[in-house]
Formats: sequence, structure tokens, C-alpha cells
Amino acid sequence: MRVLLIAPKPPPNGGIGIWTKLLLSWSAGRKNLVIRNVDISPRWRDIHDLRIAIRLLGGTLQAARDIWRSLLQLFRWNPHVVHVTSSGSLSCARDIVILTFC
Repeated sequence: MRVLLIAPKPPPNGGIGIWTKLLLSWSAGRKNLVIRNVDISPRWRDIHDLRIAIRLLGGTLQAARDIWRSLLQLFRWNPHVVHVTSSGSLSCARDIVILTFC
């Protein structure tokens, strides 16, 4: 089974990022399971910098990059399952665009 996992990986450390790291580690020894991860961690700003203007400007650029990388993997690799993690915040728009193509 081919799984495309669109999720953040540490750093920064957070709940979803740690879960992603554990899942990828667990799946490494599985013969019938291949997981590819598109890392969507916000690396362009401090995770605690919640200013809306900064998040919109930098986040829009990162979202475009994340969407592009996700769609490339989706169409080139043709996964059986696509798993998108979402914080339910401003990044929801990115996640909706990605899911539209699934």
C-alpha cells in the first residue's frame, strides 16, 4: 500500500509533528506499506509568532510550495491513500486545495 502523508515533521516539535515522526519510524520496517511524507512544517517563522500579517504573507508562499509538492507526489506516485493533517487554522485553505485534487 502506498500512502501519501501530508504532515509536518519536527522541528518544531509539536503533537502532529511528533506523531508523524513516530508513524514514519514505525512504517519503515513494513514490507507492504510505503509512506511518503510531504513535510509542511512552518520553517519560515518562529512557531510562536502568531501575527496575522506575517502568517498571511509567509504562509501564502509556503502554502503554494506545499500544494505544488503535494500535487507532484499525488500525480507522479499515484498513492492508494492520502492522509492530510490539519491544524484547523489558516492552513485549512491549503488543505482544502490539496484535497480537491484527491
